[in-house]
Amino acid sequence: SLEKRKNERNLYGKSKCTLGIGLSLKFIAELKTLSNLLLIDKELFEILGREVYRTILRVGGARVRFSVWKSITYSSEFAMIYAKLSKEVVDDFMSSKKYVSDTIRMDVQRSFHSEPETTQTSIINILRSYAFFNSEILYCQGMNCLAGFLYVVYKDESIAFSMLCKLINDFKLSDLYKQNVPLLKTYFYQLNRLIGLYLPRIHSHLFEEGANAAYFASPWFLTVFTYVLQFSNGTKMPAMLLRIFDGFLLNGVREIYKVALFILEHHEEKFLKLKLETISQFLTALTKTTFFADEEVIKAYDRMSKRYNITNKLLDELDEEHNRLGEMSSSYTLKSKPPNNPFKHYLHLNNHIVSITFSY
Repeated sequence: SLEKRKNERNLYGKSKCTLGIGLSLKFIAELKTLSNLLLIDKELFEILGREVYRTILRVGGARVRFSVWKSITYSSEFAMIYAKLSKEVVDDFMSSKKYVSDTIRMDVQRSFHSEPETTQTSIINILRSYAFFNSEILYCQGMNCLAGFLYVVYKDESIAFSMLCKLINDFKLSDLYKQNVPLLKTYFYQLNRLIGLYLPRIHSHLFEEGANAAYFASPWFLTVFTYVLQFSNGTKMPAMLLRIFDGFLLNGVREIYKVALFILEHHEEKFLKLKLETISQFLTALTKTTFFADEEVIKAYDRMSKRYNITNKLLDELDEEHNRLGEMSSSYTLKSKPPNNPFKHYLHLNNHIVSITFSY
């Protein structure tokens, strides 16, 4: 169909070369051949890189996962910066930011209490160095989980620092981690609207309880779900977490929305019985169960998430809608009659109940 051809051109580019290679990917089953495709041409890599990596993950599975992650997010430039940072310079800088330094230490010790002290020290080093490297962001709660996850996977401070920098730069996390977390409000609004589209019963229940995504979704966005690692108690890495990170590196924030919708739909009947004060408690308790470690959950996710058609175009439209409604709301004084739109309730909640304090 014309729509199918349009989607293929969006994925693989309009040239016959990239389009032909892109359409052939599903028939290539050799990892070496797939890896060689990334070396052919810089332009081809920029257009097809993500789709080739997606195919490599499909063909190679768990044995190539960490190599693919590193290929996508590692930067030798950031690794060199970390190597050149002296401990004395960072310590001198952080001495003037004692609150930030103390917060980093407290968050790491709390999030990775089951890890050896040497691991905690390395995660703290990474976050303190990042605060020095990017004084605009310094540190935001959630970065501790992401940096710790990367270090636990690779056991190398330089690699983890480099990947953290690349993730923050390339995956819009910089706007998520800035003061007042400006992007988080947009994400909450988009998630609320997506819940309305795909899970109308849960959407209605949340509205009736006076709640929205701001009540429970902060750690999902701020940590890319890596906060669940702390509940594995040093056992095998949670399988669902690995699957989520695969998707995030290939699809960006769209994967977080899909996982969020899946969690809610997977527990829909229980969720519909929850009251305002127990919604967050239920979802927090979920991380302490086997949910994220269950291979059957991954199968259910792969099956159910296919119906969540979350495109960049849809998210852009919801972003524009959020901005328009925000402008409408701000144009009214407290004495004025508020604008008549069905999502003013969510705008109010997003602006007053944004919480980045996680329940551990």
